[in-house]
Amino acid sequence: RHVFNLLQYLYEQHSKPFTGDLFLYQFLHAPFLQPDAGDVARIAFLQRELRDQYRRDPSNADDQESRPDLSLIHLMGSRQLQEKAGVRQVDAFLTLAEKLNGLQKSLFDNTPQVYIEKLFSAFGILPFALTLEDKYQALDVLQTFFEFVKAESQRQRGLTIPTLVNTLRLCEQNNIRIPVTRMGGMQAGVELSTLHKAKGREFSHVFMINCSQRNWGNLKSTGFVLPDPYRREDVFAEEDDRRLFFVGLTRARTGIQVS
Repeated sequence: RHVFNLLQYLYEQHSKPFTGDLFLYQFLHAPFLQPDAGDVARIAFLQRELRDQYRRDPSNADDQESRPDLSLIHLMGSRQLQEKAGVRQVDAFLTLAEKLNGLQKSLFDNTPQVYIEKLFSAFGILPFALTLEDKYQALDVLQTFFEFVKAESQRQRGLTIPTLVNTLRLCEQNNIRIPVTRMGGMQAGVELSTLHKAKGREFSHVFMINCSQRNWGNLKSTGFVLPDPYRREDVFAEEDDRRLFFVGLTRARTGIQVS
């Protein structure tokens, strides 16, 4: 939810600058951010005062909602205005405003997958998730969201962050939920893996299943065969399979069962 609020703010900044304060205000309450909640309230109160003053001036005919000097991001990036509001952690807001402006500038510099990774890194979301009591569930949620972005990128060629936000909004409006996929597990459990992914790792016990010629044969055959004079038999055709099988056997520290 907090990541989605951030994406919506960045989207609004792109489509209609300085109108996404609601999403930014909600994002400022994310538990992985450093600013104090009281300071967030002080900045919000100062913004309301400035807007009220602007509204009372009859010479101001412009829409106050889209004025840069009345926006939340402007207040967060101003040391003078923050000190006026009595903010205690001024530097924290200045750093956060700089990060947000940098992310805004790079909105179209990367694919959505890389951009989401940058968001996770910029705000320390993964390290924060690991400190939670229910860290496995938090990691599952984050991984599920990332896999959703990855799937949308494959489905929609040329996917951008604005189109991703529109897709997420449509899901929300139509009450379409993204089911959380369990990625992790308990320490005392069985891990399923391919032989390729098991390379370089060791386990106390290994169970290699489906070890039959049907599963280890050439699964990529197209059914097209060249005439004998144009075909060369490779005497090492099964060598890669033997090496891979050997990799599986040597993953075991204590026991190996082949079936």
